[in-house]
Amino acid sequence: MTAAIPGQLDMLAEIEAEDRKAKLQRPARCIYNSRARGLAARAAELVAWREEFERMGAYARSHAWRPQFGSPESPAKRCQPTTLVADTRPPHGSPPPDCACDTDALMYRGACRNPACNWESPAAVRDENLAAEDACGHAWPGWWDLPVMDSKPYGKEAGWLKEAKRRYPAGWIEAGGPIRTARPPGATRHHYAPEWHGFDIGVVVKGSA
Repeated sequence: MTAAIPGQLDMLAEIEAEDRKAKLQRPARCIYNSRARGLAARAAELVAWREEFERMGAYARSHAWRPQFGSPESPAKRCQPTTLVADTRPPHGSPPPDCACDTDALMYRGACRNPACNWESPAAVRDENLAAEDACGHAWPGWWDLPVMDSKPYGKEAGWLKEAKRRYPAGWIEAGGPIRTARPPGATRHHYAPEWHGFDIGVVVKGSA
């Protein structure tokens, strides 16, 4: 092993710091409206962007599409839904010079986890629930006509899932299909449920708790 020259590590650290500073000062490139489609292409695009412009603040500075926190991003053998999010709020008070975004919010769109499909919602929306519903419509058409289950009881998921399998089409739950669940107003966020590897779709039902 070659011994480090005194001061060499400090010099390398300084060079790295200067490189990061230069990348941060470089006008960032907006990739919100890029032609990339599919989770793998989106991830590769963001990696390339970070190589060019530095990792710090990448989401806000690039306006890149990425899997929403809590949404699945692993590849699937069949069409399966997920949601993407892009932070188009101006970083540090101003957007990238070439930014073509016409909004200043968190934007969402549905996406498919099947690498052979790479479907994404044609339009972005401000409502995460709408993006999830769009993705479920792509992967599981007809989900909106299925029965509304009681909210999933904490600690009693097994019995609840057994009842869902009885009420839903054969194989639906086992394959990760969405389940509609009764929710009170204010608690209607759709979310991914690892218990059956599908989306829990909230439906406002009067008197639900």
